[in-house]
Amino acid sequence: MPSPEDFAPPAAPTSTNLVRDAAFEEYDMIRELGRGGMAIVYLMRERATGVERAVKVIHTKFLDDEEALARFDREGQLVSQLNHPNIVATHAVRWIDGVGYGLVMDHVPGRTLKELLRDDSAPISFERAQQILDDVAAGLGYAHERGIVHRDVKPENIFIDDATGRAQLADFGIARSVLSGNQVTMAGVAIGTPTYMAPEQIDGSAVDARSDLYSLGLVGWEMLTGRRPWDGE
Repeated sequence: MPSPEDFAPPAAPTSTNLVRDAAFEEYDMIRELGRGGMAIVYLMRERATGVERAVKVIHTKFLDDEEALARFDREGQLVSQLNHPNIVATHAVRWIDGVGYGLVMDHVPGRTLKELLRDDSAPISFERAQQILDDVAAGLGYAHERGIVHRDVKPENIFIDDATGRAQLADFGIARSVLSGNQVTMAGVAIGTPTYMAPEQIDGSAVDARSDLYSLGLVGWEMLTGRRPWDGE
């Protein structure tokens, strides 16, 4: 896996459309799928095969942030090890001229669990909730067997395939390998989404597979009750 030191500093993009100004000749831009605090995800089509991919590109404001780049690089390294039907596959991690890192992933033709809960007026049926929990638990179990803790299990990171109904876990951006000992986040610092975090994660203590299961339990609560377990901030 290349590191930021292997490349010259990127030229500043000339517009807010990160991919349009990049040397990304193998793909055609279709549209933006979503954005978060660290990255933007685009839907793109491979010119050679016609296959649609989701491409996660780090925000330009983080290109000089060593910790953010290390976290993005680590996500690529971790997820590239995972090949499971309930985990969104990552196919390549590329340095895009004028932009920075881009993760080329499978595109799940559907919506997130958050969108499903919003659009279908949660709570959802017990049978549907059980299927989603079974799928995500299978993906987590596979990752945990390989020493990878996700640390951000929440409805936004669970994708539901429209065609098959299968749930797939995505966004390992703050995942951690408990086997490698590599830790970008400082000890005592909480990182994740507070609504779904286990108590030890909120305290900034060490986390393991049980922390992910706690978060998944809170997701299950929300699916079955139609509300989050905690009110307020």
